[in-house]
Amino acid sequence: MPEPISTEAITRKNIRRLAIDRESVFSLLGKEWSILPDVYPSGSFSSTEFFTRQDIYPPSGGTFLEIGCGTGVTALTAAMSSCDAVVASDINPQAVRNTEINTARHGVADKVSVRHGDLFGAVRANERFDCIFWNSNGIEMPSGYTHQSEFEKAFFDPGYESHRRYVEEGPNYLTPGGRLLIGFSGHGNVSLLRNFAERTGHTFVERARSRSATRIIKHPHLLLELVPT
Repeated sequence: MPEPISTEAITRKNIRRLAIDRESVFSLLGKEWSILPDVYPSGSFSSTEFFTRQDIYPPSGGTFLEIGCGTGVTALTAAMSSCDAVVASDINPQAVRNTEINTARHGVADKVSVRHGDLFGAVRANERFDCIFWNSNGIEMPSGYTHQSEFEKAFFDPGYESHRRYVEEGPNYLTPGGRLLIGFSGHGNVSLLRNFAERTGHTFVERARSRSATRIIKHPHLLLELVPT
């Protein structure tokens, strides 16, 4: 079993110290990426690299949606590989701007639509995707918890409401045979996540698991796929 997270291990102070305070550049997956203040630091954690390297992309010509795009690494990798159309959304306006900067940096602005919204709030009613992916904010917090910044929303999910909505709403935006994937942290509440799936007639299948710890806390990364029971 993964080691439980204590309040001493993950606190507002510890999360905040990971944020950068000025525009910078980091290297990942053999490329350079811009990062702005208050955006999830993809280069400081192993999760972005791990999930971006997995089998999460549709066949050539497909469509891809990334929820919580951050700096845009995963969404842009989809655009630079086989996807014809990519939507990248984030609840953090600074992350939206950051992804736009990186689409220009890597020359894929014609393939990527970057949008601001909470989960599927930025998706148009008639849009459907061959693959939807979210590297989720897997730290469960009490329902009454108030985020102290946009940056914290990348880590903390009060009452696991975002996870519940992702499971319930996500299948509505898939093409026939499309895949709904979640990049989940081993310290997250996987039992509750599976509970959400069961309520909708689905289950989660583990597609990949990391072997190494993150640079901050020892836990695996889990790539899970929602499938009908």
